Amino acid sequence: MVSIEEILSFAKIMPAVIQNENHLYYQNKALQEYVQQYGIVVESWYPFGGRGHTQEHFANETIVQIANAHGKTPVQIILRWQIQDGYITFHGTSNPDHIAENFDVFDFELTGQEMNEIRNLDRQERYHIDYVPKHGRSGFDKSDLSFDFVVYLYFCNHFSLQYKLYCKSHHSYL
Repeated sequence: MVSIEEILSFAKIMPAVIQNENHLYYQNKALQEYVQQYGIVVESWYPFGGRGHTQEHFANETIVQIANAHGKTPVQIILRWQIQDGYITFHGTSNPDHIAENFDVFDFELTGQEMNEIRNLDRQERYHIDYVPKHGRSGFDKSDLSFDFVVYLYFCNHFSLQYKLYCKSHHSYL
C-alpha cells in the first residue's frame, strides 16, 4: 500500500490529480479533503459505479427524483453532483447521444438540500478495489489514505503536457 506521504517523499513533481473510486455509494470525502492540503484534486474513477453497477445508480430513487425536478436524466444529476462537489469526472462513452447528454450539465445547479440528499447516499461501499482500511469502513485515519488506482503526475516540458502513471499494484511507474 502506498500512501501520499510515501509518494511525496520521492516525487520530484507534486501530483496534481489522484484517480480514485468515487460514486454515489463510495464518496470518499475524507480523501478529497485530505489531499486538498497538497493542492491535489480527486478524479472520480467509475463515477457511475462501473460495470455491473450503473443501472443501480441510475435507478436510485433520490437521483431519479432530483432528475425529474430539474428535467434532467439521472446521468446528468450524478455528473452535476460530482462536478459541483469538486471532483473531476471522466465518463467513457463512444455513443454521440451519451456524449451530448454528458455535457448538458452546466445549465443548472443542484440545491444545497439536493447535494445533502446525494451525500446521504454514501455507504462507503467499494466495488472495484480489494483494499479495506485497517480501521474499518467507517473509521478514518490518514494512514488509510492510500491510492486506490493511479496517481497522475503532470508537468510541462517545452509546452507539452506529459504524465507518468504510478500503479500501486505494480509498485512502479508505467
